[in-house]
Amino acid sequence: MIEISHLYKGYKSGDNNTLVLNDVKFSLPAGSMAVIRGMSGSGKTTLLNVLGGLDRADSGQIRVGEWYLEQMDNAALGHYRARDVGFIFQFHNLIPTLTVLENLLTSIEPVRHPNAEDKELAMDYLEKVGLAAFAMRFPARLSGGQQQRVAIARALLKEPKLILADEPTGSLDEDTGLQVIALLQQMQRQKNVTLVIVTHNPDLSQYADSNYEMRAGRLQASHA
Repeated sequence: MIEISHLYKGYKSGDNNTLVLNDVKFSLPAGSMAVIRGMSGSGKTTLLNVLGGLDRADSGQIRVGEWYLEQMDNAALGHYRARDVGFIFQFHNLIPTLTVLENLLTSIEPVRHPNAEDKELAMDYLEKVGLAAFAMRFPARLSGGQQQRVAIARALLKEPKLILADEPTGSLDEDTGLQVIALLQQMQRQKNVTLVIVTHNPDLSQYADSNYEMRAGRLQASHA
């Protein structure tokens, strides 16, 4: 499903170039879960952004299923993101002027106009994250943890092939976090979804098929 080789990414600031991804190699079979841990600034989120087509690497090869990301133009990357990738962002990225239900349906809109079945499925996912009663509320009336659960339901709604999650349980209490991980695992098994999770939380490692640690832009296999 995912094959990355010799991936480099740097950011320039004046005359300085900071290397954020340094010869990253990564392989993950379809339908499996990888957890990547590391300190803030180690390159974890940058790797997710490159995998999701939100950012481009400076060099290297990235294959995700049938897609070869380094060869694609912006339009093709947009199609890849819309069709195959579900994002769970650390800071939720909910649209404040839309209701909870409408926020979920934004994940469908790049592909097609949401229909009645999409709305029914959206309500089903809101039920699974315990927020069906909040469907008509606006994000400002939700707690941080509730907003995170909305973001998770939004990523799951289009039932993507790949889910990229940045601290998916960071705003959640322990019990709710476990429920979310169970839901992600259910998607993994039933829909053959591939999951890449970056986190500071060592407890998530026990649920992964493979574990990695990012240090100064280098990715290394680690034990749970």
